[in-house]
Amino acid sequence: MIPLYVLILLAGSVTAAFRTAAEAMPLSFGTDTDPADEQTDEDALAGRINAVKENLPRLRRAEWFWTALTGAFGTGLLSYGLRLNVWICASVSLALVYVFGICVPYLIARRYPAQTVRRLYSAGRFCVGCSVPFTAVLSFTGGLIARIIGVDPKHLEDAVTEDEILSMVNEGSEQGNIDEDEAEMIQNIFELDDKDAQDI
Repeated sequence: MIPLYVLILLAGSVTAAFRTAAEAMPLSFGTDTDPADEQTDEDALAGRINAVKENLPRLRRAEWFWTALTGAFGTGLLSYGLRLNVWICASVSLALVYVFGICVPYLIARRYPAQTVRRLYSAGRFCVGCSVPFTAVLSFTGGLIARIIGVDPKHLEDAVTEDEILSMVNEGSEQGNIDEDEAEMIQNIFELDDKDAQDI
């Protein structure tokens, strides 16, 4: 049972790193080449990354699934398999999921996004694919409950807030993908939007 738990934790880690790296990549990665030119490995990687970035909600749902499964399976394994106190087991499982399933993959993927996507592309796609039957049912159920409450889940996935855009601009500027002048111009647009006409 422990090897199965390690495998599930590893799948969660790969999915978390894959999603984080995909989100950290520039919006259109490596698309400056002419289609008539011979396609290189970098061009193929750029196409893969762009395809992944177009489906971030699916990656996010897969990450949630693997995180929840790792926590539940870990708690069950420790408490029933090893006959330990359920609260101790839940605490140990929480620590393992947080450190190895969320924190470490996030930090590595944020630091090395292109390398992470390149190395984990096949494994990440496999983990996401394995989760699809479960996430489809769970997402439908969650969406149904949200609609009953009055929230349209499809609208939320497409909506990008001002803070998210400014965060992406700041990250792009820090990584050198966006010039400082361009970042300042985008930030000024949002500042102008917050002002009344009489204040100008």
